Amino acid sequence: MTSSFTEASPQLQPSRLGSCLGWVVFILAALWVISVTLGRLAAQWFATGFLTSIPDSLWASFPALQSIFLLLPLALLAVLSRSAIRKALYRTWFSAAAFVLLLAPVSLIFPAAMQLHALLNILACVLFVAV
Repeated sequence: MTSSFTEASPQLQPSRLGSCLGWVVFILAALWVISVTLGRLAAQWFATGFLTSIPDSLWASFPALQSIFLLLPLALLAVLSRSAIRKALYRTWFSAAAFVLLLAPVSLIFPAAMQLHALLNILACVLFVAV
């Protein structure tokens, strides 16, 4: 009983990690998340340091804009990704961007009310974890 070469060789399974194009898209998405986040922090730092009269509603626009720039691309990537690993990463980033959006209304409160800020941040964290 001789076995042929095809019977002895293991069947090649498609990679569970996905294609190279998927990883290139992931790296581009990571760069997008990093650049939007650093852009938001730099803009907020610039506004804090150099602009003296900023309306309170403008402070809420910084995290809101960051979330808007991140939510739609991350949602599309989470839905369209075939790899379970990258899909989980995109969903995690989407959740983080949604959390930033959840915290945006806290910025509308008068900046000197630090205890109220802390309380609302804690309540938002509890709400986010509960959901």
